[in-house]
Amino acid sequence: MKLWVRREAKIYTWPKKRVKQLFEQTRLCTMIPVNSEISVKFVDDKTMTLMNKIYRNMSQTTDVLAFAMLEEKGKPFDPAEVQSIFLDHKNSPDIPLYLGDILISVDQAKKQAFEVGNHLNKEIALLLIHGLLHLIGYDDTIDTNKTRMWEFQNYLLDNSKHIWKSASTTMKGE
Repeated sequence: MKLWVRREAKIYTWPKKRVKQLFEQTRLCTMIPVNSEISVKFVDDKTMTLMNKIYRNMSQTTDVLAFAMLEEKGKPFDPAEVQSIFLDHKNSPDIPLYLGDILISVDQAKKQAFEVGNHLNKEIALLLIHGLLHLIGYDDTIDTNKTRMWEFQNYLLDNSKHIWKSASTTMKGE
């Protein structure tokens, strides 16, 4: 899996190696092809609010945004359809499959971690997994889908404890 990890100045982030380990662990449970590509960017609330306004017409921050490249505008998007794409793509291992972009608001991650008593590493891992699941068709805007998605993300989070518990972090500018 190819991965790009970027961050704004003065933003906490994980080393790319840990993000890749987390995504590899998730990939093994989701049939995501090895030759998939993903971009992750750690941002602050100011940037996230702007992106949320531009792409969702909401004038507030959010914790994670995912921009799925496999989603067709105006068409329902679900994991079963994506799994079919993944199976087809296994026959073309030399052709990269760009899944999309994930934005993580570090400010929101800090706030949410504090509110629920989680370590920041766990919250970042949760948001990375959540964003990745959105890229492959999971949707939490409908209650029945939300339950399924959140159960699966909690399973993935629990199974990746060894990664996020050992993740060293970088806080630029502090």
